[in-house]
Amino acid sequence: MKDRLGDLEPRAVAALQRQRAVSSSGQVFRRADGSEWHPDPKVSGAQLNKAFRKIARAAGIDRHVTLHMIRHSWASWHYCVHRDLKRLKEEGAWESLEMADRYAHLAPPGMAPEIERFWGRLASPAEA
Repeated sequence: MKDRLGDLEPRAVAALQRQRAVSSSGQVFRRADGSEWHPDPKVSGAQLNKAFRKIARAAGIDRHVTLHMIRHSWASWHYCVHRDLKRLKEEGAWESLEMADRYAHLAPPGMAPEIERFWGRLASPAEA
């Protein structure tokens, strides 16, 4: 399994800082008791998705959701804000520009300020 590394936005960093300390292995997603998930990515991926769906239902999201769907949202938002396909390819660990290019049209450039506000990079209009 490929490591997928990318910068975290200020809002994500703040949320993680409120949680239990990240393990020395670097795992961010942990069980409710703070322990790590199963070391086999196929097993832990299924466990994480099950927990994620439970959280989504508790938040009132009734449709089928997976962590992979969040990856797609990240990719379209990343391209919308940065407009840099090569950077998206590298940070998303896609093997080709063609694979990364699938996300280039999903979020129009006019959404960039809202995305940056959500990420915590820009003040909301009421705060400005």
